[in-house]
Amino acid sequence: MTNSTYQQRYWINDKLFKPESGPVFIYICGEYTCSVNEERLFPFMVAASHNASMYVLEHRFYGSSQLEEDWSTENLALCSSQQALADLANFIESENDRMIAEHGG
Repeated sequence: MTNSTYQQRYWINDKLFKPESGPVFIYICGEYTCSVNEERLFPFMVAASHNASMYVLEHRFYGSSQLEEDWSTENLALCSSQQALADLANFIESENDRMIAEHGG
């Protein structure tokens, strides 16, 4: 087990977000370099139609969200579904705290 950290890439689109009534959607990029391009516009269209805030989150070990410089067997042990879910939980908790501070609870 390691206590190392890394910079997980994410994007926020909240141009149409209505804090008093709009939901928050999160789009989790799969096993590829995350980008916001034409092929993935549908989630943004759905978010816009609901006045939602839209988060796009890159998965660890893909794209620029790398824990380690190499993909050695030892480092790949950190690429598990449990770790990915823990990353997601940590991200949601952090953003919930930020949104409550910014918009109130």
